[in-house]
Amino acid sequence: MLPKRKAYITKLFIISWLIIFILDISLFTKASSPSDWILNILWNSHGHLSDLLALIPVRLANYEYWRIISYAFIHFGTIHIVGNILLISFVGNVLESKISVIDFIIPVFLGDIIAGIGCMVFVNFDHAYINGSSPGIYALYGVLVSNLYFRKIKSCVYMTATVRNRIIVILLAVNFLGADTFVIHAIGFVVGLVCGFIQVKCNRVFKET
Repeated sequence: MLPKRKAYITKLFIISWLIIFILDISLFTKASSPSDWILNILWNSHGHLSDLLALIPVRLANYEYWRIISYAFIHFGTIHIVGNILLISFVGNVLESKISVIDFIIPVFLGDIIAGIGCMVFVNFDHAYINGSSPGIYALYGVLVSNLYFRKIKSCVYMTATVRNRIIVILLAVNFLGADTFVIHAIGFVVGLVCGFIQVKCNRVFKET
């Protein structure tokens, strides 16, 4: 049995995103007008940290391999980071208490890494600028779906019609931002499905209550 614990890994992810986001905003190049600055904060923030950590494929040729994972810790703007905080809070606070720390963390990083590499194949390689933690978050949803399905669990809160429909709406709605968004989310979700399936087959602990 897993010891009962709070979702501290989920909180650590959120705190790290917020710290990096605030630092990135503080390192902005000055906008030409107040309206440009507000637009940057809300949706299109590209500070110096973003340039250092974003997944920019052409930079990999310079041996900047950390970008394969660091891109998941930066966000385009307030709307972007708030959306991802809500997404991971919805799944992480419950899932983290049901599986081990390692079973929680591995899908997140695998989802980010594999989705980042996969996305580079589907976007303009020379002009790609990829960031955001959503692939790893979608991997967590994939882990949840696999565990619930293959373990045939029906008593979980996520299996109620209302909550299940909300999850479907949320996961689908954010994919209308573009084809590259759909691809990177889909890859993360599939990675999570595979990780969850492996957890089931290896008889990893999953608390049903």
